[in-house]
Amino acid sequence: MPLPPSGDTGEGHGDHDSTDDPIEFRPPLPPEDRIWRHPSEVAAPAAREPESPGAGVPSSRNTVVLATAAALIGATLSIGLVAALGGFATRTRVVERQVAIQPVTSSVGDDGIHAITERTSPSVAGVYISRGDARVTGTAIVIRSDGHLLTTAALVADADAIEVRLKGWPMTPAEVVGVDEATDLAVLRIDADDLEPAPLGTAAGVRVGHEAIVMGHTDGGDWGASIDRTVVSALGRRLRTPEGSVLHGMILLDDPPAVDARGGPLLDASGAVIGIASGMPAADDRERAYGVAMPIDLAVHAADQLIEYGRVRHVWLGIEGIDLDPSAAAGMGLSGGAKVEDVLEDSPAAAAGLTPGDVVVGIDDAVIGSMSQLIAELRGRAPGDAVILHVRRGDGVVEMTAALAERTS
Repeated sequence: MPLPPSGDTGEGHGDHDSTDDPIEFRPPLPPEDRIWRHPSEVAAPAAREPESPGAGVPSSRNTVVLATAAALIGATLSIGLVAALGGFATRTRVVERQVAIQPVTSSVGDDGIHAITERTSPSVAGVYISRGDARVTGTAIVIRSDGHLLTTAALVADADAIEVRLKGWPMTPAEVVGVDEATDLAVLRIDADDLEPAPLGTAAGVRVGHEAIVMGHTDGGDWGASIDRTVVSALGRRLRTPEGSVLHGMILLDDPPAVDARGGPLLDASGAVIGIASGMPAADDRERAYGVAMPIDLAVHAADQLIEYGRVRHVWLGIEGIDLDPSAAAGMGLSGGAKVEDVLEDSPAAAAGLTPGDVVVGIDDAVIGSMSQLIAELRGRAPGDAVILHVRRGDGVVEMTAALAERTS
């Protein structure tokens, strides 16, 4: 599958490329009930700046298989929340998660590999999928202490039975809480309330050339972890899955991880989770293979909603657009943008004042360099959210406020 230049194919597409069915609107979860908080809620955020996706980064992959033991390293913040046990029951239990507060770091040494593996291994599970007589394996990460795990949707699709194996645990049956094809993510649940969640970070500070680690479960008699050292090759890519879904804002890695690692965590050099590894292969025009990962910021947003509603409530802005042509961008003094081709009637975009020919160059504090980046940012929002659009119109930039609706088709 040829990779699009600079993060997109350039073909026209809208912000409504989901196949989710309509569901009843509910207000977004308050911070206390989310499985994740953005690092800005617990620590100073990393500065965001435009990034030109690149390729051809020299590979530093070094795959090793390690049998690991739990140990605590790195600076993480354990956050407790109270979750009701079904319906209107009055009993409660504490649900724990971990949010990494250390900044994204760019390189990892050999000594750090072992430490990160030991730290993360209790939160990594092998996933065993049965489809008739066929049996496939993958990986999931623990995101809440009450038995919720996050993996890739393609791994669990059409499964007859699912089992997971955590370090120190026997093989355990798992149920599917929810699947979202638009983000290729799925949440599983096992009967447990004392799991150790993975330290969730942010992909906001990731840059091309940063070293990273993909951690997976190895299929064998005993629990083991596969570790793939890799390098970030490109950011913000738009890719189409074999099933036809379009993934936005994807991270490309210099080579694919082990097959068993699909659904496993992409870790930065400090051991914080910055993405979820996809089993989808990608290749450029030279047929060079790349690894693919969903940024953790989008993943946890989807996981929140899968746990709460059983599906992801995708937002709708109501525009059709393309990437701003590079020559036109240069003439405007821009690095890129999302050019509006059409504004749908009675849409949030129309109410905000967007018109064809406008170029969206930012949303809230995020820089927008392509239509795919705009869609990825929108997928991190919830219906009812108000966003500030920074729009290039003529020779100036104007701000418009749009109240996002829920996509119904």
